[in-house]
Amino acid sequence: MADKALRVLAVAYLDVENLPKKIDTENIEKGLIFVRNSRNDGSTKRRSKECNKNL
Repeated sequence: MADKALRVLAVAYLDVENLPKKIDTENIEKGLIFVRNSRNDGSTKRRSKECNKNL
């Protein structure tokens, strides 16, 4: 995949009852629940450009 320059986006969330007083990576990035990985090869961007031309 590296030779194709694919981008990978990871999605996760955190259930909290109350927001911490200080919101930073130390407090927020612990205990995340992984949802999925998604790859992007840039084709969406190319298709968007084509659609915009037709507007």
